[in-house]
Amino acid sequence: MLDRGQYLCLAENDHGSDKLLVTLSVVAYPSRILEPKMREIKSHTGNKVEMKCKTEGRPIPTISWILANRTQVRGHYKCIASNPAGADTATVRLQVVAAPPGIIEEKRKQLKASRSQTLWLPCTGHGTPQPTIHWVLHDGSVVRSDKPASDTRILMYENGTLRIRDVTPAQSGKYECIATSSTGSERRVVTLTVETQKSAPQIVETSQRLTELSFGDQLRTVEISVLRSTVR
Repeated sequence: MLDRGQYLCLAENDHGSDKLLVTLSVVAYPSRILEPKMREIKSHTGNKVEMKCKTEGRPIPTISWILANRTQVRGHYKCIASNPAGADTATVRLQVVAAPPGIIEEKRKQLKASRSQTLWLPCTGHGTPQPTIHWVLHDGSVVRSDKPASDTRILMYENGTLRIRDVTPAQSGKYECIATSSTGSERRVVTLTVETQKSAPQIVETSQRLTELSFGDQLRTVEISVLRSTVR
């Protein structure tokens, strides 16, 4: 295409000169791929991949793709652009890598509970390979299904769910679930707040002494035991 245009032919001798103007039009030129001749694409398993093969040429090139190893998705893909004037090729190497593990539940959660309540904190990991799950408790200790907590009220099931029985305000804090595999890790953080409850005073005992009064007499002393208002 760069050669098209007007060309001037000039002939000269001692007796004079002559010239001829020629216009060159290029009606066909070979196919050319405008992408790099070799490139690499990495993608996680299950993702969608788009490979581009932009070309130019006259007539408009026909594009075809060839996968060297047809038994696997990963490998070398060759783009071929061709027209009557010629052909061009480019290669794309597709590398499929396993995605890091994921956790189905929401990554961050604020949870409020009452004293003595039993809680279940789910943590479902997924991925290839299947990730292992462990929890880091509010005090920094680690719990696995094969490594119980020192507190028998806390238990982790094989499906990743953490059970906390008879919670107390002292157990308020962050609980972190971590899913780990050879491809990476993912985590979920549950912030637990155990609310305190105030109770009204209760009369639990009265004096056993009999007190007799006549009409109009003044009551001076009454002995009553009161259970004070407590915070639970």
